[in-house]
Amino acid sequence: MRFQAILIFAAATFGSTASATTLGFEAEFLGDSLTELHTPDAEVCDAGDSSCFPVGFEVPATLRGPLSPFAGLTSGSTLEVDVDLSDDGIASCSFGGMFACPSFSEGFEQVDSNDEPIIVDVFDGLGDINIRFDLVAESVAFFGAAGSFLPGGCSLSDPLAASLPAGYCDFFGYEAEFAIVPGSLNPIEVVPLSPSFLFALFGLAALVTTRRFQRA
Repeated sequence: MRFQAILIFAAATFGSTASATTLGFEAEFLGDSLTELHTPDAEVCDAGDSSCFPVGFEVPATLRGPLSPFAGLTSGSTLEVDVDLSDDGIASCSFGGMFACPSFSEGFEQVDSNDEPIIVDVFDGLGDINIRFDLVAESVAFFGAAGSFLPGGCSLSDPLAASLPAGYCDFFGYEAEFAIVPGSLNPIEVVPLSPSFLFALFGLAALVTTRRFQRA
C-alpha cells in the first residue's frame, strides 16, 4: 500500500536550506521502553542500567496514554505513518490511528551536501513530544514525556502508574522505535520556506530542551 504525508520543516543549521518535504512510509514497530523508573525514595533508575533496571521488562498496555501511545503494541506490527505540515509550519500526524501529533507541533530537517533531507524532527511547543525520522538509517524514534514530573517520590501502596516493576511506583519518559519498511518511503519533494519560519523553529527547539529539566 502506498502512503502519503506532507512534512514541512526548517533546516537544523543556518547553513542548511529551509524547505518543505513531502514523504510517506510504513513503519514496523521494534519495541519500546520507559526512560526512567522512580522509587518511593525519589531514586531514579535509568533504562539500560543493568544494576537497577529489571531485565526483560516490557511496557504493558496499561501504561498506554497520550504520551505513551504504543505501550502494549506487539513487536513487528506495521503502522501507516501519515504526517501533514502546512506551509505555515503547523503539523498534524498519525501512526496507524494510535497517535496524533498535537495541533501545535513544529519540525525541522537536517540535509546533506546536496540539500537532500537526511533527518527530520517533529516536536510540540511544550516539549512533550519529539519524533525523529532518520531517512538514511530508515528508522523512527519516538519520545513522549509520559509519567510524573514530581520530584518528591511516590508510594508503593498508591503508585502514580500501574503495572510497574516491583519496587518502583512512578516513571518518566516513554521511548518507542520503528523501522521504515524498505521500499515504502515515497519520493521526497522539496519546496523553499521563508527564513522567518526557520528562526521561529529555533525558539521552539529551545523549549524542548528546557522542558525536560523543569521537573527537577
